[in-house]
Amino acid sequence: MIDNASVVIELERLLNDNLEHVLLPHIRGNSIRIKNYIIRKSKAGWLVYSIKENTQIAKLFSKTAAVAIAKSLAEGNNALEEITYYDTRLQKHYLDAMFFKYNIAHTKNKMRLRILETRYSISKQETEHVKGKLDNFIFGQA
Repeated sequence: MIDNASVVIELERLLNDNLEHVLLPHIRGNSIRIKNYIIRKSKAGWLVYSIKENTQIAKLFSKTAAVAIAKSLAEGNNALEEITYYDTRLQKHYLDAMFFKYNIAHTKNKMRLRILETRYSISKQETEHVKGKLDNFIFGQA
């Protein structure tokens, strides 16, 4: 009689052995794996590691940028510098938008309110634009 536990362990081993050859992200524990790269969330942001070299490749603000770097490296492209640049811009505009949104809710001055709304709109647009650029790296339209 076949033991169910051993069948499950063998099936998991077969899947894990073959996942490193396929460019599909999969979640394992508290990390996302794409081929030979691992993405983990930490207090410092999103960290990308190389399994083969056992080194940290990047520390990023957004999960989108971390996935973009892992996918780019797994495909053999090195877009690290460009993706890091977009991640920095995303962080700046996202934090600016949060700041303006908070101040919009707490200001009583109408002139200041109009200025904050305009600046919030610009920051939100820029955030969406940069996020789209990072999405292009992930979905192959870069």
